[in-house]
Amino acid sequence: MEGRNTERETYMSNNNTMSRRKLLGGVALVGAASAGAGAGTYAYISDDGEAAFSFQAGSIILKINPETVGFTSSSDTSGDQDDGDEMIEEIALSNHGTLDANVLQLSNLGLSGPQDLRAGATVTTFEFTAPDETTFDLPTDQSLAELESSVNNSPLSLDNGEMEPVLEPMGDVGTLRIGITYDYEVVTTNGGMLEVDFGFTASQ
Repeated sequence: MEGRNTERETYMSNNNTMSRRKLLGGVALVGAASAGAGAGTYAYISDDGEAAFSFQAGSIILKINPETVGFTSSSDTSGDQDDGDEMIEEIALSNHGTLDANVLQLSNLGLSGPQDLRAGATVTTFEFTAPDETTFDLPTDQSLAELESSVNNSPLSLDNGEMEPVLEPMGDVGTLRIGITYDYEVVTTNGGMLEVDFGFTASQ
């Protein structure tokens, strides 16, 4: 009996030894596979790549003439303005730089003058004529006060993004035309002056 027990214990001991070796071998195999996956990931992360950028030397110099336009109320100094007459002013825009201006925006608007003139001045003509004489209609049927708020919150594209370039270097001028009509149910100021300052942005 003792001999058989000794043989059984020896057999179980050998089985345990084999099982541990198989287990360790399996762990080693899994470890090798993980290491291989890690090596592949590292190679991907450290892959080489190039990014190239080019910058064109030059400038865009926007000239505005005039920067401020004025609209009088009913007592015009010329004496020939009637109630409801439209008053139109023009602003010339030109590029005195060396690069094309592909984007042209009315980026800010400032009003100065009596509040009733600001509220009572309705925009009846508003358009931009590009150097090639293409004309782009801009929003009308709003007061100058409403236009000021709109433009200052969101710049207004003068060509609706349709023309590129808008202003060429040392090329012909573009013209912004704006006309207003006073609503004399709102305007009470007699002989007052409303001034409008225009700010523009030109870029590539």
